[in-house]
This record gives sequence, C-alpha cells and structure tokens, in this order.
Amino acid sequence: MTQLISVVAYDSGHDVTARATGAITAGRLVTVASTLVGGNIAVKSATAGSPVFGVSRATVGTGELVPITRGASRIVRLIAGTGGVAFNAEVESDANGAVVTATTGAAVGRAVSSAAAAGEVLVSLYA
Repeated sequence: MTQLISVVAYDSGHDVTARATGAITAGRLVTVASTLVGGNIAVKSATAGSPVFGVSRATVGTGELVPITRGASRIVRLIAGTGGVAFNAEVESDANGAVVTATTGAAVGRAVSSAAAAGEVLVSLYA
C-alpha cells in the first residue's frame, strides 16, 4: 500500500509563523535571515531595497516567534518611512523596514492610501 506524506510546509503561504533573528517592529517589512531556526523560517527587519518576505504583525525580540502576513494582492497596514508615502506610489523598504516611495530597490506593493512619515499607510502587496 502506498504511504502518503504531507509535502505542504505552509498552506497557501499567506500567514506564516517565523522566528525573529533580531528585534522586529509590528507593521514593518521583514526579509528571510537564514535557514530554518527551530523549525521556523528565520526573519529579520528588511533593509533598504532588500527582498521582502512579508509584514510583521507583532513587535518581538530576538528568538521570539513572529506572525508574518504575506501574499499577492493582500492589503496590509504598514508604517511610512521618512518623507511619507503618496497615494498610488509604488513602495519599497527603507533601512528600518518601513515603506518609502520606490526608487532603487524592488517595489513590494502599491499604496492605496497616503501617510506622513511614521504614519500608517495601506499597501497592496505584489507578492
């Protein structure tokens, strides 16, 4: 008789529990930090123009579990970086995981609202 095993690591991949390799602030972008840590994907705050894995839903310290929201076309609440974000602007990560108008890195989404620096902006994610 054939034995079936589960090959799905994260069902649909929209919400993932990850392990923080440094302090992470809620509402900021995160990137994959290394290979698995304690069976979880390891994440850290995204830096300017870095590839983005998702959005932190909690403020956590090093080694703690952190819920991450991800997925194309999801609209998420993010913190705007220096200069704020205009409506309909493509956005990328700044040095602290906040979003700024995309100029150099890979755009992670499009703003569907606007916000001044340190304000909350709604972003439709690309991936």
